[in-house]
Amino acid sequence: MHRWSLLLCAALFAGLAVSVSGQGGGKKEVKIEKAWTGRIVEKDKEPLRKLAPALGYVSGPKAFATIWKAWRTEDKVPEVDFSTKLILVGTVSGPNEMKLSAVADDQGNLTIKSVATLVGGPGFGYALVQVDRDGIKSVQGKPLQKDE
Repeated sequence: MHRWSLLLCAALFAGLAVSVSGQGGGKKEVKIEKAWTGRIVEKDKEPLRKLAPALGYVSGPKAFATIWKAWRTEDKVPEVDFSTKLILVGTVSGPNEMKLSAVADDQGNLTIKSVATLVGGPGFGYALVQVDRDGIKSVQGKPLQKDE
């Protein structure tokens, strides 16, 4: 009985070691420096969701200010140094909350991950997160676009 317990523990440990080493693959978690989330619950404001960039990020002050003023109408647009920062943008349908995270691989490709609640109804939820753009060459496999 003791031998089987030892074998089982060894097998579990070996499986965990393989799993952990396989996850790395040259990817590292990207630090979220600032995050702003919110929900717009009015059905008539659902078209504002279309302001979210198809590429999943904004790299310049004009696009950031447009989104900010539409989604966070009562807050002043924060100062962002777009020469060193990117703002990742995500949305989810319904009056849901969402969070974004990101990982970058050794080639400088940033992959955005999101999690959200799943409540039905009108509106949309959003997340805006600031990350350092140092070493980032592409997002979701597409080269960084010119700042706007």
